[in-house]
Amino acid sequence: MKKVVLLALNSSYSHTNLGLRYIREKLKNTEIENLEIVFIEKTINEPWLMLFDSLLKEQADIYAFSCYIWNRELIETLSINLKRIYPETKILWGGPDASSQAQFLLEKNPQVDAIISGEGDSVSTNWIISNLFLEKAFDAPNTLNPNTRLYADSEELNWAFPYTDSELQELNDRILYYEGSRGCAFKCTYCLSGNTFTARHKPLNEVLAELIHIISFNPRQLKFIDRTFNSDPERAFLIWQFLINKSEELNFRTNFHFEIAAELLTDEQLDLLATAKPGLFQFEIGAQTINPDVLKLIRRPFHPEKFKSIVSRLRSFENIHIHLDLIAGLPGETLKSQMESADYLLNLDPNMLQMGFLKILPNTPIKLECDKRQMVYQSFPPYEILQSDQISAKELMAWRQVESVVDIYYNSGQYFYIMNMLLGLKEQPFQILLELSDFIEREYGYRKISQNERYSVLANFINAQIKQYFVSDIDTINNLKLSSFGKLFSQKPDLFETVAIDLLKIDYFKQGMKSFPDWFLSFKQNKDESLNQLQEEIQENLQKANVRQRIRYEVFSFPLQELPGLENLIAFNKTELDNEKSLSFQGAGEVQITRQRLIHYLTKEILKNQKYLVAFQLSNPSFYILAEKKINSHINKKVL
Repeated sequence: MKKVVLLALNSSYSHTNLGLRYIREKLKNTEIENLEIVFIEKTINEPWLMLFDSLLKEQADIYAFSCYIWNRELIETLSINLKRIYPETKILWGGPDASSQAQFLLEKNPQVDAIISGEGDSVSTNWIISNLFLEKAFDAPNTLNPNTRLYADSEELNWAFPYTDSELQELNDRILYYEGSRGCAFKCTYCLSGNTFTARHKPLNEVLAELIHIISFNPRQLKFIDRTFNSDPERAFLIWQFLINKSEELNFRTNFHFEIAAELLTDEQLDLLATAKPGLFQFEIGAQTINPDVLKLIRRPFHPEKFKSIVSRLRSFENIHIHLDLIAGLPGETLKSQMESADYLLNLDPNMLQMGFLKILPNTPIKLECDKRQMVYQSFPPYEILQSDQISAKELMAWRQVESVVDIYYNSGQYFYIMNMLLGLKEQPFQILLELSDFIEREYGYRKISQNERYSVLANFINAQIKQYFVSDIDTINNLKLSSFGKLFSQKPDLFETVAIDLLKIDYFKQGMKSFPDWFLSFKQNKDESLNQLQEEIQENLQKANVRQRIRYEVFSFPLQELPGLENLIAFNKTELDNEKSLSFQGAGEVQITRQRLIHYLTKEILKNQKYLVAFQLSNPSFYILAEKKINSHINKKVL
């Protein structure tokens, strides 16, 4: 009996590996009886000795590894020591970070018997069979050559369905990856896919059949890893249409993630996408930069007006979770133009702004350009930029701090209402995030801040920094480049603070928080006798409606019952609530309302200068509005 071990080392537990699963399925299809195939999937976060022992105990004839920028160095150490223990075993490497610099790695790693360069489904399978069962080797090029350790890829025209039924069951709450096409029609210089020729598509009928099979296991999320999913507009339309129709027919929670080019979306596609259930789809859309000189340098097509128009229309649907991508440190990019790109994307109101840093990958055209410009980057994976030709190492260090702030306070969605109000204050919203980053560094240093304390951070930021905008004289305020919404608070600092803290309270309650922090001016601290009377009236009405839950009361400067985005938090029959949750798509982040809708609502309400007493029930992880009464007129707005 011969044995081959296929080891996948993912960057986190939620991820899954496609490449080695393809090889496993091809090996199984050879139907060689005395071949044992062991597939092991681990993460880079596991202790080294545990990983090593899991390989050692298999005593395999061949160990095959899939190398990426997050695991290649770890794979090197495992390979070296496996070869020392089992000198006769064969070590096979493949994957992007091995194939892109194969000759260099072979010279550096004598313990590696072969590297497959490029797509390795068939070549890897043939190499394994040739080494174990030479008489059963396929009649294929590069099957086994004793004079080389480097094997060229063959662009696959067919690739197997990678998952077994048992895996689909076991991986139900992790991210499944799916490949409907390979290759890329674009030639972006920073991407390994730019070295391919054209996109090759799996037959549409196969894709639809495989999607139905996956949906039957109801996974949390399926990510298409097609480089540009909508490069074939008709095909993209048919797949989206199919999934939208199935979401009406079937009760499943699966969210589908696609990387798309916004400018390629057609009116027909947009009309279709407007009909998708909220959370069914998640789109990742790369702009990377809006600097025309940099775009030309990296050979990336981009049409800013069309991009803006289409993304704005997509976002207005409020049904698709949208990620917009920005790359920091591109050659020729200045700090000023990088911030202009960030402002451009933030003004499109994405659910997430992904602020990535340039990775200077081996064997990409951009590496030659970066070396020519004497840019500094890591000499080891992930090859991240440290200093560009236009941005200093210190400035990129500060940008990494800003990236962390964006991830925590904006991308997480946990502080949605307060962050979108703050971003709405300025014509250049990225300035708010820069100020928040500076404030955190100045007041809190680099220590870890707990989730509960982050609300206090924002409350202090509101009071100590942003509120001061509106204490200033008119000339100073004019220099702040406030939006029309921001100008509403000119010389009204207390009004600003009240509205901002009220929104922060909503975010606080939405995350299931129940305590009374220092920044929190709660109803319980208010001794106004008239408020106590209003509370008694509401409580009496709720008792008549047979509400027996524990009730909390708070005062707000606007009616929560009408606040966009809280419609599903107005209490109703518990059974209906449970049914609604069971139908939600669980892989995407929350599909929030647009910032424009929030700002429009606040503009209308804050000028009324009214107060509302709200009764609600705290739940986990949110809260439910039970009743609301306008304080100054005692008009009761009952929800129940």
